[in-house]
Amino acid sequence: MNQPLMKNQSDLEKDKDSILESYRSSLMIQDKQIRGLEAERDRLLHQMHQVQNSLSWKVTLPLRLIRVAMDGRRDVLRVYLNIFRHRLLRIRQPDFRRRIYERVTSRLFPPKVPSQGEPRSAGVKKEYYRAPQTHVAEEIFCPSVLIVAELTLRQCAKYRVWQKKEYLESLGWECRVIDWRETQEVQSALQFCTQVIFYRVPGFDNALDMVKEAKRLGLKPFWEVDDLIFDREAYKENSNIAHLSQEEYRLLFFGVEKFLACLKACDRAIASTEALAQAMRDKGIEQVDVIENAIDQETLDIVADIKQYRADPHSPQNRVYAEKYKDHVVITYGSGTKTHNADFLTAAPALAEVMKKNPKVLLRIVGELGLPDIFDDLKDQVEYIESKVYSEYLNIFSRSDIAIAPLEETLFNECKSNIKYIEASVFSIPSVCSPRQPFSQIIRQGENGFLAQSHSEWVKALTLLVNDAELRRSMGEKAQETVDGRYSQKAIAEQQVKPVFPLPEKPKSRPFRVMSVNIYYEPRSFGGATFVAEAVNNFLVKEPNVEVAVFTSKAKDGQAYDGMIRYTLDNGVMVVALPLTDNHGGLSGLNNEMAGEQFTMFLKAYRPDVVHVHSIQGLGIAMLRQCRRLGIPYVLTLHDAWWLCERQFMVDSAGSYCFQKRVDVKVCQLCVPAARHLQERRNILRQVMDSAACLISPSASHAELYKANGVGQNNGLQVIKNGVPLPKTLRTARKAGTPIRFGYVGGNEVIKGFPLIERVFQDIPDGGWKLFLVDNKVNLGYSSINVSGWKNKENVVIVPAYNQNTMDDFYNHIDVLLFPSQWKESYGLTVREALVRDIWVISTSPGGQAEDIIDGVNGTLIPIDGKKTTLQEAVQALLKKPECFTNYHNPHKDRIATYKQQAEETFTVLQHAAKQHPSISSEEEYGKELV
Repeated sequence: MNQPLMKNQSDLEKDKDSILESYRSSLMIQDKQIRGLEAERDRLLHQMHQVQNSLSWKVTLPLRLIRVAMDGRRDVLRVYLNIFRHRLLRIRQPDFRRRIYERVTSRLFPPKVPSQGEPRSAGVKKEYYRAPQTHVAEEIFCPSVLIVAELTLRQCAKYRVWQKKEYLESLGWECRVIDWRETQEVQSALQFCTQVIFYRVPGFDNALDMVKEAKRLGLKPFWEVDDLIFDREAYKENSNIAHLSQEEYRLLFFGVEKFLACLKACDRAIASTEALAQAMRDKGIEQVDVIENAIDQETLDIVADIKQYRADPHSPQNRVYAEKYKDHVVITYGSGTKTHNADFLTAAPALAEVMKKNPKVLLRIVGELGLPDIFDDLKDQVEYIESKVYSEYLNIFSRSDIAIAPLEETLFNECKSNIKYIEASVFSIPSVCSPRQPFSQIIRQGENGFLAQSHSEWVKALTLLVNDAELRRSMGEKAQETVDGRYSQKAIAEQQVKPVFPLPEKPKSRPFRVMSVNIYYEPRSFGGATFVAEAVNNFLVKEPNVEVAVFTSKAKDGQAYDGMIRYTLDNGVMVVALPLTDNHGGLSGLNNEMAGEQFTMFLKAYRPDVVHVHSIQGLGIAMLRQCRRLGIPYVLTLHDAWWLCERQFMVDSAGSYCFQKRVDVKVCQLCVPAARHLQERRNILRQVMDSAACLISPSASHAELYKANGVGQNNGLQVIKNGVPLPKTLRTARKAGTPIRFGYVGGNEVIKGFPLIERVFQDIPDGGWKLFLVDNKVNLGYSSINVSGWKNKENVVIVPAYNQNTMDDFYNHIDVLLFPSQWKESYGLTVREALVRDIWVISTSPGGQAEDIIDGVNGTLIPIDGKKTTLQEAVQALLKKPECFTNYHNPHKDRIATYKQQAEETFTVLQHAAKQHPSISSEEEYGKELV
């Protein structure tokens, strides 16, 4: 019995790496499938919503019920009846009438939100995103070229796109190629490139928008082409278009105008020949550079394989071919399509004459070509071969004795490249070519090829080569020497590409780079974590020799090419926003591979020293795996319980805090019975936390929660209190006898206790109080609080979320801050904002929100029990003694951390993380890691 082969350690390591890479690739494919399914789901849900909310759908509901009943479809009928029964139950609910009233009034009379500073509407945000960028891409990003290209024309793409990618990478550039139709991908890639080329891209609206976006980013885009496809008059001179149908003709010239539009939209251009470059200059483009077609590595590899195979004397195919064609001289013409008929006619009479005089001459046509009548008697000397893939095309060409490249004398053809000469020369095959500029500049007559214009010149050149095998050999060798010397990848890269794309000089030193990550950011400022991230970054960016960049999200604009966007804040912080749909929670928001992929582009371009991660629900943890893969340390600030709890705030389905200290997934399963991934979620997030360079908690009580769950044992869990801005102006003294002014900042959120406030204040009699409600969703472009149905709505004022400039004004208008949060907050930023401004706070306890409150001294502490009476008693107690707020001052303001204190402590942690876990910063190290 054979024993299984034992693998050594090296083989096992290779197997492990291979399996891991296989899993990674499989996950990427699955993510792409999921993204496609999600997009289709969103489209169908949108359509269903439109249909089911249309008047016709509602009117025809009874008819559909009757139809279903008549058809005997009891299952469907049961669904309709359940819906009907559900609506009846809703009508019986005590607050149904109030909801209907609110819904009707909100539609007829949308609530007006009084101005509190400058509300940031959706329109303002879009203008923010469209603003020209002040950061120079070459100064902040690694040198990279984006080629936005037409890739469906294989040969064009080979010589103008993939070759250029090889050239640029050989010179030290990063280079990425994207089809111009993938506008969303192009939009995202534009944000990080330092140069961009639009190759053969027509000026459709989406393409012109991408050119416009490139200019917004401070780039000077190139438009590149290798044919005169943008000049209507020159195109008309081309006899080949006579063979086109009327529809093809119309589409052709429609395309001409589109190509011209894109050319003119760009600042610069690249041509494949000097004649083509001059045609671009004639259209008003001042800077036009010439980069010729050449020999790339793919061609060299194919040529080497073909030569090796042909040198094998034992190959049956070689013996058969040699026997079949031993008495022939093969002249090959690569046509491609029938549009070359007119070009072929320039040499056809001479070729037919030579063939008639020499029966041993065989004409081999690769591709489509309509031969004129003069070849009717020469059919036995003509061989047609269908167009092949490039390797087979070269193999056919390699078995030729002579190559021809006839071109009609037109401006269009003067602009063509000499690629047919190059492809023949790599096999030492002599060529006879029309004297168009690309050929005449390289061919030395009778030495490394022949130029032929007239009938007699074609006859003479072909006759000499047909009759003289030694001439064919020597001329072919000279042609190969010419091509090897001028058109090698190294020669073209150094002599033609490098002057156009010189690699920027590396700076002698660079500032300390911090990349901050948070789901929201200015101008979509929302939530405490966002304000903390913004405050820390605002401090860091003012430090000498420090740069700050931000990765965040933005709402989808609904455009087909809604990709990432880069913009700059007034303080100089660069922000990159990834468009996300509103429903980015759950599993898709936990492990968002798409976000990880997009984040990697930013990471590789910017190469920060450290990444500071805040709240990333929706962006997901795939980003942090990329940090690890690229060797960049990251620091996590644990703003809430998302890293431990599926529901983020540790509340059950009824909105009650669960009070677990050590989180048990079996208990969690009862809270979210549909979630079958809780253990896997825990394992993934634990690994991400353990891999962080450091963990930060905003409060001691929040840190204890994580420590109780074994977090921070190896990498440290440090408490850094969130800072608040000190008041810029003195608080206006409250006048005696005026109503007590309550304020609430948590938005229309159950977890923040808004339903409690709604129920409590509707039962408090009018007079003696006023309530200011902050609608924090206004910054996201819509309103979320409507009090039109409240009994005492005259006492309630809705205001938009304040900013740093209007914060004092808001707190100057309240005496008591309501903070009835229904979970143990990680910190409670607004609590500190109020305390430092001499505002009394009613807050739940325990939790981070209560750490700076002394009950009865600077606030009122109430339990987290979700009871209306608990909050109501605290409010009524204050209403009974309004005089205590007349000259109230918080005696413990010195406990409150400031932005400066927090930022300094955070900066120390970030510097230490970067020092202990240095990131990969050089191109060489990055290359090794990526390989």
